[in-house]
Amino acid sequence: MVFESLVEFYNSIVIILSSILGPAKNFPFSSLTISLISIAMLLISSIVTRKLTDVEKTRRIMMQVKEWQDAYMKAIREKDNKQIEKLKKKEVVIRKLQAEIMREQFKPLIFTLIPFMIIFYLFLGVFEYNQMIVAKSPLTIPFLGNNFTFWIWYLITTFAFSPLIQRLFNLPSVQD
Repeated sequence: MVFESLVEFYNSIVIILSSILGPAKNFPFSSLTISLISIAMLLISSIVTRKLTDVEKTRRIMMQVKEWQDAYMKAIREKDNKQIEKLKKKEVVIRKLQAEIMREQFKPLIFTLIPFMIIFYLFLGVFEYNQMIVAKSPLTIPFLGNNFTFWIWYLITTFAFSPLIQRLFNLPSVQD
């Protein structure tokens, strides 16, 4: 009974969202709609990250870890056993710093994971559970093809816009 009520509630929200989107849910407008959804979710995630994490501290720690990793790899390439031993002594500290980075990056996830999963699942229903083509590419992408469903197009746009939005919010990234 409860499950059926939840399914009915979910379906009614999907129908409402579908009617609100109107023609924007169908190809070719669907690709733009999903791109905007992706960008909106990235913006929300970045705002939450900015509010909940110490961005400068995370950036400093990431730089320390990267410097250690670079020095360690250089010592291994040069087979400098003395330097390797010296760097191995710092490995415990580096692992603690990496754990601290993970804790900082986990903070926003606590607040965004469930709402984003709900939003994603609602839009997955709107775009017919990956049965609808929402974007087409003139090039065939290996393993993906050239006709994209909601899930694939959402991932492509998220990966495309994520670095831009991270820069916009001055968030630390792998490139730093």
